[in-house]
Amino acid sequence: MNKILIPFIILSFFLSNQKDKNLNFVEINEKVKEKEEVVSLIDTVSNGKFLKIYSIEKGRGSLIAEYGNKKIKHKVSLRGEKYRLLRASSSVEWITEKSFSVVGGCGSGCKYVMIFNIDSKEPLIEEALYYPKYEGQTSFETDNRNLYIAVNKKNKDGLSFVIVDTDSQKRDIISLPKKWNRDLGTIFSVVDKIKIKNSKIDVYQNQENGEIKKVSKKIVLK
Repeated sequence: MNKILIPFIILSFFLSNQKDKNLNFVEINEKVKEKEEVVSLIDTVSNGKFLKIYSIEKGRGSLIAEYGNKKIKHKVSLRGEKYRLLRASSSVEWITEKSFSVVGGCGSGCKYVMIFNIDSKEPLIEEALYYPKYEGQTSFETDNRNLYIAVNKKNKDGLSFVIVDTDSQKRDIISLPKKWNRDLGTIFSVVDKIKIKNSKIDVYQNQENGEIKKVSKKIVLK
């Protein structure tokens, strides 16, 4: 009798273990399936800090941003109207000590920068004009990749703008002469070249007679 029971017990034990293994296998497959549904828009690591922007819904759905470093981690749902400018074509254009800067557009000549600073719980969004990897009709040169140029909210015409430090958000206002106003009156139609070097900014406008006008200013961020 005992000789009959022993093989039966061993077989039961074996089948029980196989059942558990099969259950685990199903659970692993479900987890893999979930991971496959994650749509990653941006996944960037730089000097110990990271930025991930992804969706766990079909299509792109609502986006989620995670960013920080080993000590700090933020998770933000990018829902709502203010985040509508983040597109599949959006990319990290420049990286600083503490920030990832993602640029998205809303049409011709319309660019917005979304800055994920690891010290901030939410990204900052601002209408950008020129930035380190800018490509456009205006010639833009800079020796400081921490700086970008944005719209002056207090004076949105093309005769003034702000120059901003990405990490600290300290800024300086640059004003141009009224006689420079031309065409549509936007900065892109008023300015032909911007050069930043040794904490100084030079702004140029080409005249019809071939003359080049220049405004120079020491950058003082505060």
